[in-house]
Amino acid sequence: MQRHLFFGCRSSAKDYIFEAELARFESEGLLTKLHTAFSRDQATKVYVQHRLREAGAVLAQLILEEGAFIYVCGDGQRMAADVHRALEDVLAEHGKVCLAREGVSASEKLAALAERGAYVRDVWSP
Repeated sequence: MQRHLFFGCRSSAKDYIFEAELARFESEGLLTKLHTAFSRDQATKVYVQHRLREAGAVLAQLILEEGAFIYVCGDGQRMAADVHRALEDVLAEHGKVCLAREGVSASEKLAALAERGAYVRDVWSP
């Protein structure tokens, strides 16, 4: 079973509070891949949704063919909506055949996953 964790924050130096633990989880095989996004560490902002799109083919396969569970935690004002759109884009782009076979759109697939508890959002707004 694959486990991908997408972790994002503003600054790796200031906000990456579980860096050592997450690196250890990856090195010990508890995480298949740790994808990080630090929005203020470079001139161009990099967010979790960028990392989701970069890993789109793998994510679509995990979600559509292997029954992956998706947990989104963090800011509900912008981040959660941006991540949701990225997931829709990933499924639409990389899961066309599977979605067509099921007769659903990417947004319908995410709604179905949420209904059965496979897409959970634990978000808050300031």
